Amino acid sequence: MTRHEARRLALQALYQVDLVAARPDIALQRTARVLQKEGEEGLEFAAEVVQGVYNHLAELDRWIERYAVDWSVDRMAVVDRNLLRMALYEIIYRTDIPPAAAASEAVELAKEFGDVDSPRFINGIIGSFLREQADLVKP
Repeated sequence: MTRHEARRLALQALYQVDLVAARPDIALQRTARVLQKEGEEGLEFAAEVVQGVYNHLAELDRWIERYAVDWSVDRMAVVDRNLLRMALYEIIYRTDIPPAAAASEAVELAKEFGDVDSPRFINGIIGSFLREQADLVKP
């Protein structure tokens, strides 16, 4: 499984966690089973992203609200807020992922799972974060 596929899997698991308060590990296992996704490395990456977002949820939501002008996280589409959470988690906490790659992946997944405005919305918030929080972004 590629990292892109792992992020897709992570997004779908986080969607369940967000909407029905599913446990992150159970949501990921269930989604992987239904989608018949295998590959230890990909599942491990997806699990790290899901658990990382879950562990840092309050902080990630504060960052999102800071840069989402006139939007609260709970008013956002479920897909959009979880893509933003994933991207910011990767940008802030994952030293193995270039910030531009995390941003690009979020925009690509927004094209696939979001509505017509999602890619621009996601890109705008992440872009603002990257411009203003350069000290938080790893090299």
